[in-house]
Amino acid sequence: MEQLQSIKKEIITDVKSTSLDETTQNTLKDLSDKVSNIQAIVGSLSIGKEGGSISQHKEKVDQLEIKIKEYEDQKERHLTRIRELQNERNRLLQNLAEQRQQIEQLSSGEVEQLRKENQGLSSSYQNLERLLNIVNNEKVQLEEKATTLNSQVNQLQQDKENLALKANENVEEIQKLKTEIDRLIKLLKKEAIETVDIPWQWQNIINSYNQSPDAILNIHGVQRQGEVVEDEDKGAERRNNSSKPVVLTSNVSPDGFYIVLVGNDYLLFPKQHAIAVSQKFTVSALFDGYKSGNTSKFTLISPAQVTRVSDSGMWQLKHKGKLEYN
Repeated sequence: MEQLQSIKKEIITDVKSTSLDETTQNTLKDLSDKVSNIQAIVGSLSIGKEGGSISQHKEKVDQLEIKIKEYEDQKERHLTRIRELQNERNRLLQNLAEQRQQIEQLSSGEVEQLRKENQGLSSSYQNLERLLNIVNNEKVQLEEKATTLNSQVNQLQQDKENLALKANENVEEIQKLKTEIDRLIKLLKKEAIETVDIPWQWQNIINSYNQSPDAILNIHGVQRQGEVVEDEDKGAERRNNSSKPVVLTSNVSPDGFYIVLVGNDYLLFPKQHAIAVSQKFTVSALFDGYKSGNTSKFTLISPAQVTRVSDSGMWQLKHKGKLEYN
């Protein structure tokens, strides 16, 4: 009883002596009321003849002591929390005072100055943002132009290469045309056509031919293409117009000509070392150095070159050969 009375007084004293918020005061008041209730319960207990046994009362006392201990623990926790709240209140008050002091300092024109500076910075930021958008747009446009220019450069480079290739082809074609024009001019003027340079690969074939015409057919790399004479109808046309080309057709006449393939060139050789009178008109058009009507033995300097006339089985003179008489 004495302990309870002491606790109650202590709680009441703390409540009166401390400036606490209403919630904390109510909590402490509840604790005080609970202690009063415990005191009333203890006071109502009577241990006498008509009461319970000593052991039963002792048990109740023990239970009350446990409750008292729990309430004391609760009191301690609440007191700790009260101190924490007081510390927090003091800290907040100090912060509030500092902020009030800062606001008072700023109120003397500094706020207006900061507002103006902020407006200036905001305006500058907006201007920079607009400039950045312009720069980004120009960057995109320049990238698109760069892509287009790269594509054009690549196309121009390809066109340049194609033109260079075409120019080389045209130069070769022009040279061929020039040679052919010179040949046609000489034919019109009835001049002898110069023989082309003799490739070194032909020299062995020419040497073998001059020993024996048939020997060339057994040389490695020489492919026999057939035996020909001048086509009669084309020959008749050429007699009336000497500018007409020499056209040859297949014929195994002993006075005709061999055609062989050497590499990519079709070469024409007389089948005999002496030209028959029947072939003098044809041989005059095929070989330089031939003396019309001369039936004596000649030396072959260069074979004539011919080319196919599509798939007709006929051949046409490409370059004249050359004969030489002792």
